[in-house]
Amino acid sequence: MEAVVASDSVRITLQGRGTTRAEVSQVVREVDVTLPDSVFSGVVSDVGKGIVGAVLVESGGRKLRVSLGPGFRRFESAKLRNPDRLVLLFKGEGQRLAPAETAPAAPSPEAGAAPVLPLPPVSTQPPQRTAAFDMVVLDPGHGGSDTGATSAEGLQEKNLTLALAWKTAVLLEKEGIKVVLTRSTDQQVPLSQRTAIANYNRADLLISIHLNASPVPSARGTETYYMSREATDLWSTQLAAKENAAGPEAGVSPVAGLDMVLWEMAQTSVLVESAALAETIQQEFNALLGTNDRGVRQAPFAVLEGAQMPAVLVEVAFLSNPAEAKRLADPFFQDQVASSLVNSILNFKARYDRPQAPQPAP
Repeated sequence: MEAVVASDSVRITLQGRGTTRAEVSQVVREVDVTLPDSVFSGVVSDVGKGIVGAVLVESGGRKLRVSLGPGFRRFESAKLRNPDRLVLLFKGEGQRLAPAETAPAAPSPEAGAAPVLPLPPVSTQPPQRTAAFDMVVLDPGHGGSDTGATSAEGLQEKNLTLALAWKTAVLLEKEGIKVVLTRSTDQQVPLSQRTAIANYNRADLLISIHLNASPVPSARGTETYYMSREATDLWSTQLAAKENAAGPEAGVSPVAGLDMVLWEMAQTSVLVESAALAETIQQEFNALLGTNDRGVRQAPFAVLEGAQMPAVLVEVAFLSNPAEAKRLADPFFQDQVASSLVNSILNFKARYDRPQAPQPAP
């Protein structure tokens, strides 16, 4: 069993003998999957709550029961072959991954009563990280009541970032790279949940897509950021503060109350790769927009905090610039932006696919 979790969907894949003959039924707020001649095995980690709640195994291992949460809207299933597998897709909104918790102690049975041991929840395993570079999480900035920047013509950042993320995802899938979007519809997702989605799905990269705005209408070009507790300059400080103030976690500093030693240890392992990814993206967009290099920068963006993989935030162009806003509204230019992102990702991927040249002996 494997689960892929986003803010607006949960996909559970069951693979093995009997899955294509399984009986799938939805009754009120539950979905049941019954195997005819085999039992469920393996573990699925906590998928959180919202769209889907508990995932339980019953009837001696022959039935998988998925309880549906208040955010559930639609259920789909598909049976596939080579290899045999059953895909369960739960759509909705507001799926939140739960933080790791210590399991509570089992209650003591009443005197004289035999202990009752409930079947534990099935653990749906998150995707396993492999040596291959094959999973990217794209984060379309803003969403829902958080519109982000707005152009003079009324173009909203939240809609454009979602369009760019979808176009990029389609191209990446054609390259054999799996993609998870932190949101696939117009909804608000807490910043910490966006990072949690990338970590849960064992992503090789996290790219947060945004559009810039400035009180100076002539400001133009791309800026690419990676995480640091200290901003590169005053502009980076102000931009991070603005982005961190968006959404339901407004006002929460990404490093407030965080043990700095642990923070440095967690970030150092991916900092160099994040910088390399940011530079690759920056060069691609400089060529696309034909602008002077605004540079790779660092800032304490909450959406990048705690990412366990190379992670960047890219401000593609300025919605406050009339010429760039006009280009951003053009579907053809959006395709070019998506292609530039994909080229950047593939160039970065080559670092993993290409064996390192042997170092000469001293």
